[in-house]
Amino acid sequence: MCQDGKPDEMVAGNQPGAERMDSSLQLKLCWCPPGKFVMGNPPHEDGQYDGEDIVEQVFVTISRGFWMGKVPVTQGQWQQICESAPSQFSGTDLPVEMVSWEEATGFCQKLTQVVRELGELPPGWEYRLPTEAQWEYACRSDWSTAYCFGNDAKKLGDYAWYEDNSDFKTREVGKKKPNSWGLCDMHGNIWEWCSDWYQEGLQGGVDPEVTIPTSHRVVRGGCWLVVAGICRSASRSRSVPDNRFDFIGLRVALVQVED
Repeated sequence: MCQDGKPDEMVAGNQPGAERMDSSLQLKLCWCPPGKFVMGNPPHEDGQYDGEDIVEQVFVTISRGFWMGKVPVTQGQWQQICESAPSQFSGTDLPVEMVSWEEATGFCQKLTQVVRELGELPPGWEYRLPTEAQWEYACRSDWSTAYCFGNDAKKLGDYAWYEDNSDFKTREVGKKKPNSWGLCDMHGNIWEWCSDWYQEGLQGGVDPEVTIPTSHRVVRGGCWLVVAGICRSASRSRSVPDNRFDFIGLRVALVQVED
């Protein structure tokens, strides 16, 4: 059941950043309400890397609210569902890494099954990797600046583990400041798999998702080994779906998939 024992009250949050707990994994989620935003970075945003300024911004509507994991999936949570510990850096509260896109998707499917069998999910909701649009929307949390807190990269150390402060390894999740919707580690620590196939341009519109296969999947957020500019809200990268790296993990979204 949800925190107060009433499953119907977990369908939607009552305000941005409202929290709920998946009791099976002690997995905290934060509510991201429906809304509109401009996806991508403006042409002259500081911290862009070569070629990034040619990607045009797009207008996006998120028609349905969704729950986003407060932090990346940890090694302890992964092991509860998948009975394995694939990570290069070992620690129960460190983010899981060394997982492929297929494995990350499989984790979401198994998690959905486990939580549904426990009676904690209403019909029509499931755990998935967030779309690229959902990811950036949740990261920005109503901010249009380079980072979830503004444009000053000197403040990034308060919110993120990255090249300047990570000691070149993943760090325990949830130890940095959250964004305004309560989400931690959206900048840095690990890149996070998204559901979309990667394409050079951004796709706008209502609930966009790139489903036409290409060679790579989208990853977002930056990680422990990159400079501040690559951790910006709009920064994006890609990886072959079956790649496993010690700087790529995942964060789950709990989304409505049918009426």
